[in-house]
Amino acid sequence: MSSQKPRNSDPSLKETVLVSTILNDVPGYQIVQGLGTVFGQTTASTRGIQRNVGAELKAMGGGEIKQFTTMIREARSTAVQRMIEECSKYHGNAVIAMRFKARTLGKTSSQSYAYGMLAITLKLHD
Repeated sequence: MSSQKPRNSDPSLKETVLVSTILNDVPGYQIVQGLGTVFGQTTASTRGIQRNVGAELKAMGGGEIKQFTTMIREARSTAVQRMIEECSKYHGNAVIAMRFKARTLGKTSSQSYAYGMLAITLKLHD
């Protein structure tokens, strides 16, 4: 994220609740200010999984490779956590329109990304 990212300059706008959603709005909240895009990213090595003979046999037979599934789940979780840390760093309390992206890097690595719009939200009155 750019060091020129706008910061929430009005501390009265920030609530302590941090929300992340794939929606373009947050039900029950008003979006007061958009602060730009936040990202979380991680890269994981698949080298150890590839050397596992059982995993290779499952891949050839079309079965699920549980080690790879676990690695992808953990990488996605790490990417989301890093995105949330960026949100807090820039004094936001919500990430809206959150998305995931994953890709492989050659035969030995996989990258996971989480990204969305950093926002300041206020809870609407009941």
